[in-house]
Amino acid sequence: MSPTTRLIVAAAAASFLLPVITQAQTLSSDALAREQQRVNAGRRATFDAAASGAARYHGAMPTDTAIDAEMARIQGDRQQQMRDAAAKAAHDGNDFPNLPTPARPAASADPLAIAKRYEGRMQRRVTDSFVAFASFSMPDASLVRLIKTMHIAGGTVVFRGFKDDSLKATAAEMQRLGVASGGIVVNPKAFTQYRVSRVPAFVVTQGGDAGNQVDSSGCALPQTFVSVSGDVTPGYALRQIVDHSPAFAANAGRYLRALGDVE
Repeated sequence: MSPTTRLIVAAAAASFLLPVITQAQTLSSDALAREQQRVNAGRRATFDAAASGAARYHGAMPTDTAIDAEMARIQGDRQQQMRDAAAKAAHDGNDFPNLPTPARPAASADPLAIAKRYEGRMQRRVTDSFVAFASFSMPDASLVRLIKTMHIAGGTVVFRGFKDDSLKATAAEMQRLGVASGGIVVNPKAFTQYRVSRVPAFVVTQGGDAGNQVDSSGCALPQTFVSVSGDVTPGYALRQIVDHSPAFAANAGRYLRALGDVE
């Protein structure tokens, strides 16, 4: 085939294919347009559905006022529960077992510190109107009862000397007996002054300092005191003095009334 013939054939083929290619391009544009429309329609449907759902649930979240009201209700319920529990506990009592509580051990007192309270009493003069004379050789029960009763009456207990001639031993003995130190005197001269030879003995004076009314031997004058000796109680001794010693009955009666034993 000559070059001229080939050129004519190519031109004819080109003229035939051109409408086809143009038509294909036109169809592609239409298809794209339709696809675009479909996509847009789908988007609009999706957005419309979302908008419809939002409209349907509009107002489902509580307002601040509603939240505050609910919190107040819950707090009120809790407080009521606590009040109910407290009332029940008060009504039912303690559910724990009533176990014994061990007593706290008593603080150990220093005998030397206690002894110092007696140190200045050896030479102390007896000025009370009611005096009981005692000894550490007395039975513990009798001595403790005597000291406690004299304390109630408001009288004084006099010892001839310290236990074992020791200030420390005396303090330790008083601590062992468990008696208070108030109203206790260590004064050997008082035994001589009131002629006390055995204990217990009880003396009632007319008051004041009988030490200024003594004879040459240092003994109190008979008219200044009255005594009762023997294993008797302070109350018994006072009653004997009230009944048999009118000059001392007033003072003895005052101590007797302090004991609650009014005649």
